[in-house]
Amino acid sequence: MTTPRLSLRLFTPGDADDLYAYQSLPSVARYLYRPPHTRERSEQVAAERAAHSVWCADGDKPALAVCRRDEPGLLGEVTLTLASARAAQAEIGWTIDPRHQGHGYATEAAKSRTYGVS
Repeated sequence: MTTPRLSLRLFTPGDADDLYAYQSLPSVARYLYRPPHTRERSEQVAAERAAHSVWCADGDKPALAVCRRDEPGLLGEVTLTLASARAAQAEIGWTIDPRHQGHGYATEAAKSRTYGVS
């Protein structure tokens, strides 16, 4: 999936280094209510996200890597948690690397037709 500036794609295990670059920061972890990631934890998370892309049952929480279309590497991620399939309720969240904040990337990613939802 693409937007004018971004590519939203499934994570791959190869995203671990980019994920670690911002998920290891105390300033990022603070808002995620967990400790900063270690390199090993970032490797686990990248692998888990690469393996889990379904969104059909309550609690499913796929994540997409947010990347610039014209540059390699991650800017961050966007997640969509299915709170209730029956009630058609979902929760969107995003984490953007602080080096890339303030450019409207989270807004652009959130406005995309992520997961086929409009």
